[in-house]
Amino acid sequence: MPNKKNIAKERIFWTVAAAVSLAVFILNSAHYNQQGTYENFILPAAKNLLESGSYVCQSVSNGPIFYPLWGYPILAAIGLKLGSSDFFLSAIQYILSLIAVRKFYETFKIERKTWHILAFIPFFALMSVKWPDAIAGFALFMAFASFVRSLESSSGFPNFKNALLTGLWFGIAFNFRSEYLFLPLALLIGIAFDKRRAKKIAVSATVSAGIAFLLILPWGIRALVERGEFSLTASNGGAVLYISLGQKPNNAWGIEPFDETAYRIADSLGFASPYDPSADKYFKNKAIEAIKSRPSEYAAKVLRNFVAAVFGGVY
Repeated sequence: MPNKKNIAKERIFWTVAAAVSLAVFILNSAHYNQQGTYENFILPAAKNLLESGSYVCQSVSNGPIFYPLWGYPILAAIGLKLGSSDFFLSAIQYILSLIAVRKFYETFKIERKTWHILAFIPFFALMSVKWPDAIAGFALFMAFASFVRSLESSSGFPNFKNALLTGLWFGIAFNFRSEYLFLPLALLIGIAFDKRRAKKIAVSATVSAGIAFLLILPWGIRALVERGEFSLTASNGGAVLYISLGQKPNNAWGIEPFDETAYRIADSLGFASPYDPSADKYFKNKAIEAIKSRPSEYAAKVLRNFVAAVFGGVY
């Protein structure tokens, strides 16, 4: 049984962790990051869900919308129903931030030290912002933790309960942010570092990828039914692809890497927004044409982004 000294240390650790996370949430409660998206897209979509039962938002499209992904607006709608979306989302994300810390120690079996909490501050900051990345980030960590646990079975196969949980968490993340679709297969990289458990890694990654795909499949089916095009991603990819070509200073295309660029073009062509499904297709084609016209410029842009991401940041 744990002695009184260990119990006291445990209480101190969780008291400090809860206090630090709460302080980060309070100090960042007026955060600017992503609030245009929250106010102009997520909340209107949430309100329409409650009022009409339809996933629509006039600031995105005149018809069914495919941006943002429906995960966060559904959470926001629950918050609105309870009286305050802002408070509900912050409360949920605060609780999840502490659950993730507990799961970290359970998974990696590291002795808890109070000074470790300083290392969690960037994670608390991620969780304090009202954006889909908070839930996606939590879900991705839980997926990785479940994957690690799935490899701890005594047989030649992974623990299938944890492999299924890995897929479940990945599927939840996919419904909040679609950039992570290939992450389950990226788990296969582990084979290069742990050939002894190659079979377990391969089976667990495959099972989790299948479960995750099933959980994002309704979004793809909806896209096929509503717009005649199967897609597992949000409809902002085209605009992001196009304006990101401008991340290289003095680029040959003369593109400025700002949302305003996409909005200006979309408005001139009569699209409701750059994230309207028709606009998404337009920007994808426009970006592909630009890349084909100057492949060396695109290669230079990719190289610059890679270096910037390693040594300081793209933006």
